[in-house]
Amino acid sequence: MDQSNKKTINSSNITTTFQSTSSSSSLPRTIYAHRIENYSPITFTYIKEYCNNEIITSIYTIWNFLPKILYEQLHYISNIFFILVAIIHLFADGATSIFAIIGPFSFVLLVTMIKDAIYDILRHQQDKQINEKLFPLMKINIKTNEIKWILKKSKNLHVGDVILCKNNEEFPCDLIILATSNHNCKCYITTSNLDGENTIKTNYCLLDTQNVYKNYINDSMNYTLNNDILNSLYIKINCQQPNEDFNNFEGCITTNLNEKIKQPLTLRNILYKGAKLKNTKSIIGLVIYTGNDTKLLLNSKKVKRKYSSRESKANQILFIFIIIMIGFCILFSIVTKKWSINNLINPFIPFEHFKNWIQIKGVFRFLFILNYIIPISLIITTEIQQITSAYFISADMNLYDIEQDQSTKSNTPQLVDELGQVNYLFSDKTGTLTKNEMNLHTLAVLNTDKVYVFNDSTLQNINDNTKNRKKENTQKSIRLKKISQKLNKFGYIGVVYEESNEFQSDYYNENYGFISSSDSELDEEDHNEIVPHFILNKVNKSKENITLANEYLNYTSNNNNNNKLPNELLHCLTTLALCHTVEVNEEDSVKQNRTDENICLENFYQATSPDEKALVIGAAKLGILFMGTSLNENNSHSRIYRLEYDQCLQNGSGQSEIMEYSIDAILEFDSFRKRMSIMAKHPDGTYHIHSKGAESSIFEISNLSTADLKQLASKHVTQFAINGLRTLVYASRQVDSREYYHLLNEFYHANSLFGSERSDALKIIYSKIECNLTLISVTGVEDKLHLVFMNV
Repeated sequence: MDQSNKKTINSSNITTTFQSTSSSSSLPRTIYAHRIENYSPITFTYIKEYCNNEIITSIYTIWNFLPKILYEQLHYISNIFFILVAIIHLFADGATSIFAIIGPFSFVLLVTMIKDAIYDILRHQQDKQINEKLFPLMKINIKTNEIKWILKKSKNLHVGDVILCKNNEEFPCDLIILATSNHNCKCYITTSNLDGENTIKTNYCLLDTQNVYKNYINDSMNYTLNNDILNSLYIKINCQQPNEDFNNFEGCITTNLNEKIKQPLTLRNILYKGAKLKNTKSIIGLVIYTGNDTKLLLNSKKVKRKYSSRESKANQILFIFIIIMIGFCILFSIVTKKWSINNLINPFIPFEHFKNWIQIKGVFRFLFILNYIIPISLIITTEIQQITSAYFISADMNLYDIEQDQSTKSNTPQLVDELGQVNYLFSDKTGTLTKNEMNLHTLAVLNTDKVYVFNDSTLQNINDNTKNRKKENTQKSIRLKKISQKLNKFGYIGVVYEESNEFQSDYYNENYGFISSSDSELDEEDHNEIVPHFILNKVNKSKENITLANEYLNYTSNNNNNNKLPNELLHCLTTLALCHTVEVNEEDSVKQNRTDENICLENFYQATSPDEKALVIGAAKLGILFMGTSLNENNSHSRIYRLEYDQCLQNGSGQSEIMEYSIDAILEFDSFRKRMSIMAKHPDGTYHIHSKGAESSIFEISNLSTADLKQLASKHVTQFAINGLRTLVYASRQVDSREYYHLLNEFYHANSLFGSERSDALKIIYSKIECNLTLISVTGVEDKLHLVFMNV
């Protein structure tokens, strides 16, 4: 960067202050980027009491190994027993040599020490690999007036450092994202090390920091430093004290671009230690938590030696053996005394006065003789068995992951035999009993009492261009009339479901309402002609018999204005395409290939929730394609959602139409509210609040919905759930601009607070936003079972 026309920095105006952290967890943590607190004069702040970033998972050191491992061996009752026996041998006449007792015990102890030492050395090596991994650190050199990237070990990172992480790297500590290599402020991560989820998640940096730090994303260059650049790099962050809750982060950021405005920081702006950067070239982040203060380590238990249930059971059995052995020793001692008294006349029996101590010594003599009842050899055998089993598990090629080039690894061989003790396996349904392949199956439009069913086997490409439909209309009309006659013969019609007494018995069957070849005379070609968004339903013959052919022709004809989806369905699908946190992988690829009938939208969308992804794909298949998001230059808090409407949905021009919606606030889903909401400005200038969630939670805020509408929604939810579908209820309301922006300002202000003030303020503003809504639809998402569970 050429900054020769700028004033250089006077290094004489530099001071250093030492800031101590407060012990009170209620006060926020204040962090300065590069630890620069002031610029007039330049003041570097060094915070002493924050922990370093060194990770230690090993148990022993070279200094505490011997005493600590000896102490660990006292957890085994057999070891305690042999130590006591050896001590007693010093004060009593032994029938055997002391080496006969100490020898086997010492051998067992030695083998155990060697085994534990080897595995702990491996932990040390793993820790060293993590702690000494190098990361580029942004170094501001006041004396030479330059900014350059230097390599720094992970263990030497401190709070306030600004570092650069590259694709496929794990984050060494908890970071606030300052800039990404992507132009849209996005970065993609995986959190499998934190929550076991392999789905790619999207996080963001703020536009203000992106505009500044994106200029330094290249770590191989040096940059000239001056006062203007130094001022632009200034960042102050106030955030909560470290806590273990992954779903909770409170903070705000202040930059020199907006000194008077504290912009809130959310979970979407933070990167946790252990997460991995994916599909993003690089990011620049500010270190806010290190070492034991990171979320990952706060949720990790203190490293200590682990003991299996087998060892606990063995201790119990050995204790019983010891009690039995002591009983035998006492019995034999009594019998010996009795026999000796009766045989004192024999000259070969030495004379003894049978005092109490003599009696106790007799017990000890038999203790030395019978101590072999305790199977000390079995202890060393189980140790070797555990090591051998751990090796075979690590070397098992059936447990090798080819994609990740990774095999199983046993860090704690003591727990290997636990694998054989499992009696019950508790598991959730999603992804275990099911394939975790979500598909939007059913959509109920409440204010029209219509239900639409989607099915991959009958879903045609609704995005065919209008010209092709014109050419095929004549042939299809003849073909569809024949199909319609077959369907009507069996009581099926191509009309959306109307409420009737046959709701439970006829609306759903094992094929979810679709005709199969076993139900009718339709052949495979007939099935391929079924209209994708209309269901086939058996109804009373007394109802108006609207044929499938007529419904299809009304939809595909472009000679009049009847060629669009019903407005109610269009509104519901638009809500599905807006109320989510789904992201687009390759927006250009989606736009370019969306007319391809073989397009797989699964590859273009990514989401933390597969349900959300299924809903967005369902809307896309009916012609409302979510094209991704972009930055809102007028409001750093909001993003622009772009939806592309198929040419047949809104006009007959034959051209697709892209509309932009401003999403100004997202009320994330939480387990207490059981819903999520968005505040959106539509292209026509109207302002809306859209919500989705569980039935009970949406009913609470749908004050403007009638009792009949709620009853109908509940009825659909029940029927969808009975047939194994995952249900969501949607509601929305339109507000005027004055109320809309008043709610937005309160929402932004609440997010800038901390602690109890923040939580109380958010509860209040959430209740103001999520109220007086009207129910609009119910969705049913299908998660197909694995084949092995289909008949269970």
